[in-house]
Amino acid sequence: MSFELKPIGPEGVMARMQAIRARLGTNNAKPNPATGDPQAFTMPEDVSSWRSDKPSPLSGTITPEGTKPLSPFGPGMAAPTGNRRATFLPIIERAALAHGMDPKLLDAIVEAESDYNPNDVSRAGAKGLIQLMPETAAEVGVTDPFDPVQNVNGGAAYISKLMKRFPTLDLVLAAYNAGPGAVSRAGGIPPYKETQNYVKKVMRLYEDRKAGRVSG
Repeated sequence: MSFELKPIGPEGVMARMQAIRARLGTNNAKPNPATGDPQAFTMPEDVSSWRSDKPSPLSGTITPEGTKPLSPFGPGMAAPTGNRRATFLPIIERAALAHGMDPKLLDAIVEAESDYNPNDVSRAGAKGLIQLMPETAAEVGVTDPFDPVQNVNGGAAYISKLMKRFPTLDLVLAAYNAGPGAVSRAGGIPPYKETQNYVKKVMRLYEDRKAGRVSG
């Protein structure tokens, strides 16, 4: 079977388009609810009705400078909880060894302080993995407390200084939490519930690591 295609010309094209428009109901006819006629439909004129009020997970802003590389753990992009320790443990271990600390101790402190969240900010204004207060960060030369390497190294340097000042680990931890002045004035762990709980928590986490109850 064969057939010949003949050109229909501009007039034929226009006539064919008009016939298609009429068939598709471009007169804004709505589907007949009784027959469900699929030939008659209208496209919504207000496309905003297609949009969702829920923000896209990819939405964000670009900084004016535009040249600073974005941290993979920048605001709103923290590493998944299950991967945080594995992600930051090499940084923690190197910082501890550089400042003469037991890596297991520094690891326990980081968990107690931020649970490995590099973007954490406390109500008091402490920032980053090891929760450096602004004055502490300035003292140890940290310029970006949200940079994991700077943050942990700065914290390790500060804790190392406290170890030289106080004779026992519980006092060192209390000084890190409440400040060395508070420990000196109290002549021991200050009578603050938060500090007392903090010391117990870090000591427990440290013992777990030394006993091999924490893998990784």
